[in-house]
Amino acid sequence: MKRFRGVALAVVLVLLTASCSRSGNSSAESRSSSSQSSSSASGGGDTAIGNGGFGDLTKVCSAGNASGAPAGAGDKGVTATDIHIATVTDKGFVGRSGLNKEMVDTTTGFAAWCNAHGGILGRKVIVDDRDAKLTDYNAVVTTSCEEDLAMVGGGAVFDDGDNGLRVQCGLPNIPGFVVTPTARVEDLQVQPLPNPVYSSREVR
Repeated sequence: MKRFRGVALAVVLVLLTASCSRSGNSSAESRSSSSQSSSSASGGGDTAIGNGGFGDLTKVCSAGNASGAPAGAGDKGVTATDIHIATVTDKGFVGRSGLNKEMVDTTTGFAAWCNAHGGILGRKVIVDDRDAKLTDYNAVVTTSCEEDLAMVGGGAVFDDGDNGLRVQCGLPNIPGFVVTPTARVEDLQVQPLPNPVYSSREVR
């Protein structure tokens, strides 16, 4: 059942590269939205969002004949009907309520779109909202290790607070952003917005 991990991670990578960026050009965003709507309304082929495709990828999300739950330890979070992914934020931090809440909102929105087109080969994508509250990162990673296929689309201030637990338990991470130098070079991780510690570039 390793293919479920690969499919799920491909989907969330598409989500992050497409959705977790912001533009200050409202007219450009409007044109993009209008073009996207026109493509969906006209059918737009298999790549149209309206048909479960995303960009150049066809049928990212679609119905399928999923049955049974994988038995392997590497497939935690995958059941006969669902695929669980975790999005970590610090939205419950008392010093600033709602911190980075937009990260889980984005992931939830993508999951809703995906599920409307049949999910991942028929399995529904479930987003587990993991609130680290700034200081509880280790606790949410511990829970996610037991319940989720992967961590997707999140970000936390103290993202080295698990002391390597995520990698030890084999939990992949596709973060919206990474903060600490330790977390930025961890294994089992794909950063759509790379933030390396071993190189730098001049900003002009």
